[in-house]
Amino acid sequence: MSKMKKITAFALAFLFALSLVACDGSGENDDQKQTQSAKQSVTGVVTKAGETTTTVSGKKSKDKKSKDKKSKDKKSSKKGKKKAQFTTKPVLRKKVNVTTQGLIARTTNRAGNASAKFVKSLKGFTLKILYPWENIYGATKCKSYYTKSMNDVKKAYGIKIKEEGKWDRYNESLAAELASKKCANHIYYAQEGNFASYFKKGYISDLASAMREAAVDFNDPWYFSDAKGFLNINGKQYGWVPVEDEYTTPFMIIYNKTLLARKSLTDPATLAEKGKWTWSTLETYAKKFDNDKSVTGMGTIDSESMVEAIATQLGTALTKVKKGQSPTTNITDSKVKSALETFSSWCVGKKAWCDTFKGEAWNYAKNKLVNGKLAMIFGFHDTVQNLKSAKDNSVFGIAPFPTKNPSKKFTSVSLAQFIAFIPIVHQKIAAKILFARNEYYRYTYRYADRCARYRWESYLGDGNAVTNAINIKYGKKGNKSKMTWTSVCEDAEANVTTLSIVNEIKNGKGVATAISGKKKALANTYKKVWKGYKITGNV
Repeated sequence: MSKMKKITAFALAFLFALSLVACDGSGENDDQKQTQSAKQSVTGVVTKAGETTTTVSGKKSKDKKSKDKKSKDKKSSKKGKKKAQFTTKPVLRKKVNVTTQGLIARTTNRAGNASAKFVKSLKGFTLKILYPWENIYGATKCKSYYTKSMNDVKKAYGIKIKEEGKWDRYNESLAAELASKKCANHIYYAQEGNFASYFKKGYISDLASAMREAAVDFNDPWYFSDAKGFLNINGKQYGWVPVEDEYTTPFMIIYNKTLLARKSLTDPATLAEKGKWTWSTLETYAKKFDNDKSVTGMGTIDSESMVEAIATQLGTALTKVKKGQSPTTNITDSKVKSALETFSSWCVGKKAWCDTFKGEAWNYAKNKLVNGKLAMIFGFHDTVQNLKSAKDNSVFGIAPFPTKNPSKKFTSVSLAQFIAFIPIVHQKIAAKILFARNEYYRYTYRYADRCARYRWESYLGDGNAVTNAINIKYGKKGNKSKMTWTSVCEDAEANVTTLSIVNEIKNGKGVATAISGKKKALANTYKKVWKGYKITGNV
């Protein structure tokens, strides 16, 4: 009897192995339209953190050259870990021929026969995406990459992709579409301050069931994992923070090299490369201009984000986000108070000029940094865009927002300016939307670093600044960025937000007074949205 059991077990195991070979472990036998290069290539690809890994798309090859290449890639990877964050050479990946670049291994479509049936149902489907910016691709070369990806996906699944960009009154148009339940597009981008409002009003689809149906994996490298965790609420998924564009970026310091040189200050990027670019050094640099009548030492166009970045140096955050709990304000925390006091001291006299997208704020970098009136500015992607009209862009350098202690790593905090989501009116077809979107960006991700370089080269003339910006965006090998939660958790329509307190302090009110006067109202801002809801993802 025992011998018979062994024989039966062996037979079952053998049949199971054959079934795995037949479907290649992912149902890809039902997807004969996938490009041959994607199935057979062995290539270096970039993970979310910028780490180059070797991925085999399709069946494994026993070819000796393939083994030699793996060995070489492995040695190269080990060697690369010793390099500094800032270098004149991109750390992301060597340039390769676009036509032979392979794909990141697919983590979707693994549900066997059910998946095969689902994939066949996609034929004729058109994915419609509306972006809150008009120039969707950012550069002509990038557009050609996106077009190639669209064609690849169309060939593989028989679907179409329609993309549009809208800047003028985007938020107003989106709010009207959501309220009327007449959404012309499938995927929209909510500005981070509007997410809480849309969530509270029930405008956003639950993607959990859709992900199960389409076998979409939100652990793919193009999803921002920390934000994914936050957007898991009461066991449901309500969207994702997109990293396919440059609107989710770590904080950085953009500076005028000429102005710093006049004060005999070492280039911040050089210090960062040596692990000597610290928070105290940034303060020292800013104070060098305190008595300068024509130049401001430090500036920012986003007061709240700057306070969040300072708080990070002190080991805290402006919002409490813990698994199994509701988001709450952290404004009464002693370390948050210290961050606000530091911010207040920087806003006195010539130390810092602060605003939050009012008046000339959008053009502040262009009008001040470009014209030699500002030495350094705290910012991110939008700030660099404003340098585009500068006469001599090669004068500008980029360094990470520094850590408190000497380190070659940059701050682990990023700003998510948009949350991508599917409206509730498309809940029934959310599975198709997710799968189509997932495959589109799986193909497009092949060109992520190159597109970033093309875009930033149009803003900056200095090659080192471009490389540093890309390295900050994608991270040194092994580095991972965490997102600030404050603006996402708070409803921008509320009367009192953390920004209300920051603005009072910026305008001269004492920190303790500003906090005590609004802490109850701020707590209620969170309760109105999050009462009864708990974060169930990884935070």
